[in-house]
Amino acid sequence: MKKALFVLFIATTATINYGFTPTELKSKTVSLTVSYSFANIEEGYDHQTKCEVYIDGVLAATSTVNAESAPNSVIVKTKKGTHQIKVINYALYEGVWEIHTIENEYSQDFIYDAEMELTKKSNQLSLLFDVDEGLSVVK
Repeated sequence: MKKALFVLFIATTATINYGFTPTELKSKTVSLTVSYSFANIEEGYDHQTKCEVYIDGVLAATSTVNAESAPNSVIVKTKKGTHQIKVINYALYEGVWEIHTIENEYSQDFIYDAEMELTKKSNQLSLLFDVDEGLSVVK
């Protein structure tokens, strides 16, 4: 019992003195905000759209649904470090969600897939889905 009280005392003291809990000592979490917008949308083709964000192959978040003409973003929490980030854009066409790819008869592939080092408490990834020019990362 004394040992359990001692561990509780140490954990409480660490929390008060250093502003973190023992769990936070093991892993730091960071956020990644994925912002995206579209350019050169053809008249009559302003599809409803959403993005899925995968971290290290695991679905981490799905954005809200918006028209392509409305910029959107999604926030993901993950562990600090280097991760494989994949963002897949979907378009709603005739009631079915389709991945926005040439294979699905869209003009461009709108899939971002790259390794990112997430070291800051708050990280940003801004994507431009340009119907004429393709996908680009906005600085």
